[in-house]
Amino acid sequence: MKHFWLASLFFIASVQSAEATEIFFSKVPELKRSATDNFSSAYNYARYTFEVTVPVESGASLGGLVIGIPFGIRLPSPDYIQAVSGDGKPVALKTIQVTSGAVRLGFAEAIAPGGQVNIEFYPMRNPRTGGTFLFEVTALPAGETVHPQFLSYGRITFYSPGGRR
Repeated sequence: MKHFWLASLFFIASVQSAEATEIFFSKVPELKRSATDNFSSAYNYARYTFEVTVPVESGASLGGLVIGIPFGIRLPSPDYIQAVSGDGKPVALKTIQVTSGAVRLGFAEAIAPGGQVNIEFYPMRNPRTGGTFLFEVTALPAGETVHPQFLSYGRITFYSPGGRR
């Protein structure tokens, strides 16, 4: 009987520790803004900014982001990607992976609930033709076994010289 009780406790503890590694957001972070400092399709040095806030009630810190790059936009160089906190201080990036179609970022220190981070790609070459481009933004909770959460599309519209599009 004593061994059964100890084995049961070990099993319960093992199940609880396995469950503890699965991380979800209780309240999802929010993509507050996506922007560029130049909307002309003829411009060669534009800054693209994506502002993400983590609600106080999020239940998890923000460990990273994945930003999908739409067709027609050149991929940013890893050397020209930076993160800045809501109060303008640099946020260290632990990992930067640029693949065909996406940029995956991991923060050296997770963004705590109530925090904000701005991701900046600079310099970027704007697309040659005008139009609206949708950047898919996905949040990654801090932890080992995480469940990514799609936040929204970061919408940026570029205009051709001499016209609205």
